[in-house]
Amino acid sequence: MTDARLPLRFSAYDETAGEPNVVVDGSPNAGTVVVLSHWPGMPTPAGCEADSSCQIAFRYLDRGADQHGEARVVTNNHFDQDGLTGVYALVDPESALCRRALLEGLASAGDFAVASDRTAARLSMAVAALSDPERSPLGNLPEAYDQRCALLYDAGLRLLPTWLEDPQRCRELWAEEDAELDAAEALVASGKVPIDEHPD
Repeated sequence: MTDARLPLRFSAYDETAGEPNVVVDGSPNAGTVVVLSHWPGMPTPAGCEADSSCQIAFRYLDRGADQHGEARVVTNNHFDQDGLTGVYALVDPESALCRRALLEGLASAGDFAVASDRTAARLSMAVAALSDPERSPLGNLPEAYDQRCALLYDAGLRLLPTWLEDPQRCRELWAEEDAELDAAEALVASGKVPIDEHPD
């Protein structure tokens, strides 16, 4: 369930300090009224705590998102998979809620390198490539990180819905790393790469 004050719109972190805002996956600035972040010590709303900031954002939506007052913008001070998926949940909650498991899996693959769903892993690879200066389809990324971050969110929020609908649309961004994952899994399955477990 969401309230009438959603969706929010994304705005660059350094541009939001003078207005009420929601921060996802980052630290608050002078205008922040709600923090939805898994970072240690962040004042995430009680009952929304989770391993990833994406999961926290969805739990916030589950509650009706009734605590952000006059805030109409969402922001973050860095770009990564968890940040993008969490911001997306507040920018397009209707679509995001329909793809919740995939988005949460994407965030987990990005932050923890753990994925039980291959599609989520592939999308995580694509988002990582988007921000890689040597591989990004966006061309020359700005040197200044705040400008780069704003550009990546603008592009990521525009591209993510089409990638969620059809991951083949970003195949060129994940195919090479996906093949490496196949090779690694094959080596483990063959026994050539042993796994020694240490329960303690």
